[in-house]
Amino acid sequence: LLTANLTSVSNRFIAGGLIGTELDVTVSGEKMPLVSGSSIVFPRLALHPVVSNTVGMDAEIQLELVDIFGQDSPFSLMGINLLGASAFYKDSLAATFEVNPDKITRLSRYRYSMSFSSLATVSPLTFSQLMLEFFNSTEVELEIRCTCNVNITTAMGNLTLKGVDLSQSLLLGGCGGLRDLEIDSIDVFSSVGGSLLFSATGTFRNPSNASASLGAIALALERRGSRLGQVFSQSMSIVPGENTLRVSGHFLPSSREDKDEFGRVVTSFLRGERVDLQIVGLSAQSYSAEWLQRVVEGLAFNIPFEAPAPNISIESFNVSSAHASFSDEGDILLNCLLWVQVATPFQAVLDITSLSLDLVLARCSDPLPLARLIVPLTDVSYDAATSRISISLSDQTLAVLEEDLLAKIVVDAQEKGGVSVRLSGNVSATLRFDFGEIFVDSIPVLLELPFRFSGAELGKLVHVASLDLLEGNSSDSLPILLTVDLNNPTRASADVGDIALGLSPSGCLLPEPMMLVSMKALRVSSGSSRLVVSGLYRSPPDLQQHTCAAEFISALVGGRTVNVSIVESFASAPLVQAVMRAVKLTMEVNGLPVRLETVARAIILDPIPVFKNKQVHVRVDVTNPFSVEARVSRISLALEAEGGDIGRFDADMALHPLIIARSSTSLTPELCVDLLKVLDLAVFRSFIKAAASKQGAQVHVTGSVQLTLGSQFSSTLFFDRQAVPTFLEVRTASSCWPQQALPAWSGPPIHRALKRESHIVSID
Repeated sequence: LLTANLTSVSNRFIAGGLIGTELDVTVSGEKMPLVSGSSIVFPRLALHPVVSNTVGMDAEIQLELVDIFGQDSPFSLMGINLLGASAFYKDSLAATFEVNPDKITRLSRYRYSMSFSSLATVSPLTFSQLMLEFFNSTEVELEIRCTCNVNITTAMGNLTLKGVDLSQSLLLGGCGGLRDLEIDSIDVFSSVGGSLLFSATGTFRNPSNASASLGAIALALERRGSRLGQVFSQSMSIVPGENTLRVSGHFLPSSREDKDEFGRVVTSFLRGERVDLQIVGLSAQSYSAEWLQRVVEGLAFNIPFEAPAPNISIESFNVSSAHASFSDEGDILLNCLLWVQVATPFQAVLDITSLSLDLVLARCSDPLPLARLIVPLTDVSYDAATSRISISLSDQTLAVLEEDLLAKIVVDAQEKGGVSVRLSGNVSATLRFDFGEIFVDSIPVLLELPFRFSGAELGKLVHVASLDLLEGNSSDSLPILLTVDLNNPTRASADVGDIALGLSPSGCLLPEPMMLVSMKALRVSSGSSRLVVSGLYRSPPDLQQHTCAAEFISALVGGRTVNVSIVESFASAPLVQAVMRAVKLTMEVNGLPVRLETVARAIILDPIPVFKNKQVHVRVDVTNPFSVEARVSRISLALEAEGGDIGRFDADMALHPLIIARSSTSLTPELCVDLLKVLDLAVFRSFIKAAASKQGAQVHVTGSVQLTLGSQFSSTLFFDRQAVPTFLEVRTASSCWPQQALPAWSGPPIHRALKRESHIVSID
């Protein structure tokens, strides 16, 4: 309703009647809104509880006004107040508040930004529903209703518009359920009061422009309906953009089902797999507001946790005792006691009560599995102070998958100085905490081990202390008996099974092994042990190869060490067979401790016949070190005293052999030693003088002896003896053997021969 006074009319007649007359004119039209539709937004909205049902607001509102006077008219907003503002959520009152802007900023001709702080009174039920949708959804629809007082500047001057009603729906961005929440780290600490403490840090992005603070809250940690523990946040605040969430809590599963589920969570964590956990609100800690309690109790977030598998490293291990049995089927049966020191990703004190293993052995350079060890759940003991797990394995099978490739590892370790192997697979364990036991299943483990040894080191493991020849009836072979020393530096022992070896002196190229030895049910003990092994000594079939055999026997009876190599092998256990065939093994055979001859005695009555006949009678203490009778059929020896040669002994004894009983020492009859035709008298004089002394003369003897061992086995001995002690014996000379047709001689034992000796004289 407009009321006006008419002051001027162009028609005088009309003016005369109307001037000064008041006119009431009614103007009607469509409703003209002051604020443009859907223009209200909250670039910033922060909510925080204060007391009871009062919530603090710190916000910025942007809105766009409608120019009711046209674009050509000056227009500017000077001030605005929103009186009795109400926020409605789903047609229910959620909160009431006043807006008295602290600052108004003009963004464009009609758009303005206003910052304000206010205290809102909330309706607990509706406001809590609004807040829960804010946390869980990407958008929240609100309706703002209020009465405005607006101060504007127009062409007519400053206008104050009072009681302008405003009602508008708006969309407020939500947190989206914290769907991109990621746990960056988690640390587990020592158990206190029966629970397992932890702290965690996570990050997430809040796509909304709104923020909210809930203060200290408590939440339950759950998975698949099982409660695993509680989480505490000292100040739960969500701001726009990137957020860092720091919480602490404790794991405390109570029922058997909860503990099983917790074990599956730990298993996934140790495997580096994704774990989906749920956080369910329990209570607000800082404020007692009803709406806040409803909000916290309604919180439910899914938290995916996926991190690289933590490092579970084996720092050291030790086998205190072990025994392996090699089966004819190719597998190994293990019995052992060992401890393993491990580094776990937990700082918490725990106890490992049982383990199961499924491990595969392979080369680091080749993933092909060579052997597999499966150990069912076995009780173990765990020392938390040292992180050592003590394990006892009883009759566990190590399945050998590739004997030849496994043997090649031994070969490469010998030839290349070492190879690297790895144990990989899964370990399952029962972990005991204060709240009870959990089971972690199939945790991957990997352990790389250097494996190296040299051929010399391998050869030191086996040493032949002695070799004895026994009685036999064959011309091609003789039974032998070896005393073998095994030096096993490890704490492991093994039942190797049946083994047969073909041995030949190192460097001898023979078509067949010279010696065959066999061992039934061989057991290798830890440390040093001695075995007595039977076998067969064979004569080479080719006469040109007899030299090899002669040199071997000659070295033995000469007390020299001989190296022999394994040229053939057989083992009842396939793995042992593969290793022995692949490895080049050389071992030492000790020379015999008692030489074939020990002491020589030169017999002289008068020097004149010696120089006339150029012959000396010599008796020799002869030792037969073997357990087989020896018959000497030919001797060809050269004698050298200090200063030069003195003579030789060369006799064919085929018709009258020199028989030496087995394992005995006898004194021979007088042997005829021919002196050199041109004899250096000074050398001979020196020899006689030395032989007459208590120490005797030292004679160098070289040459060969042909003999028959046992009934038919023929062999040749090569002699090269330094410092054979020779003594002078003065008595009446007898017949020289075998110069005359004397029968085969088998000398008396040396103690009876000595009774017939005369005294030893000193010659100046």
